[in-house]
Amino acid sequence: MDMVAVLSLMGFSCAVLLAGWLAYRHFAHEDTESEKLRRTLRQEQLQSEAIVAAIDDGIMIVDEIGVARHANQQFLDMLAVKPEELIGKHYLDVVSKRIRIVGSSSTNPRLGRNIKKVIDTGQPVTVETVSAEYLDGSGIVDFQVRISPLKNDDGKVSAVLVLARDITAMMKLQRMKDALITTASHELRTPVTVIAGYADLMLGASEGDLNEKQRYYLMRTKESTARLTEMINYMLDTSRLESGQRENKPERVQIVPILEDIVDEYSKRFASKGLTLQLDAK
Repeated sequence: MDMVAVLSLMGFSCAVLLAGWLAYRHFAHEDTESEKLRRTLRQEQLQSEAIVAAIDDGIMIVDEIGVARHANQQFLDMLAVKPEELIGKHYLDVVSKRIRIVGSSSTNPRLGRNIKKVIDTGQPVTVETVSAEYLDGSGIVDFQVRISPLKNDDGKVSAVLVLARDITAMMKLQRMKDALITTASHELRTPVTVIAGYADLMLGASEGDLNEKQRYYLMRTKESTARLTEMINYMLDTSRLESGQRENKPERVQIVPILEDIVDEYSKRFASKGLTLQLDAK
């Protein structure tokens, strides 16, 4: 083989080696970038899972056909189930075997209906209070539930996020407060009724004539007991409104008569301090 052929062969070999090295660098670079991307995605996934796990509220993700795809430990603890008993299964098959709704502030507290509503409308739904009884007899738990849509890039709802907050302790305090208000209100009614009754008797003609000052004081006593009765009713109504037992129906009222009563009640106290309390009805 002459020198030219040898040099040509060496040049070809070098070209092949160079091409192979460049190809290796290219694919190695692609592998490095892919691995870097995988590590980044994995890190973000771990961070997201850590955030979800740190949230005190229970979280469950349900796809469009009702299969539970994810649930944090708080949600699992609320249902007292293991991950394999919920994940990958239709959520209703699991939830319906664990709890039964016994009360709610909403006219439509059912989880299934609200999830379907969110999927159909793409709008979130919040149920302020849901009282549920564990079917195993372990007690009653109170939840606040918010269901939010999870949408694809095209805006279609592909899943929903169910956030359940345990408000059992708060509702226990609320019920204790309601019971206290109810008891105190009923206990106050008796003496108020007695005072009003004696005022009526003394204002009656059969008990003899009263001078103007006595009649004025008795009339103020009767008006004050009537106002105290209204306050008692207000306390009870407020308790019923907070517990959802009564619907709030605002009404238009005349403010001038209310202000006139206030001026009439406090004008003498102002006068004792050398002040004059007047009302400009306009």
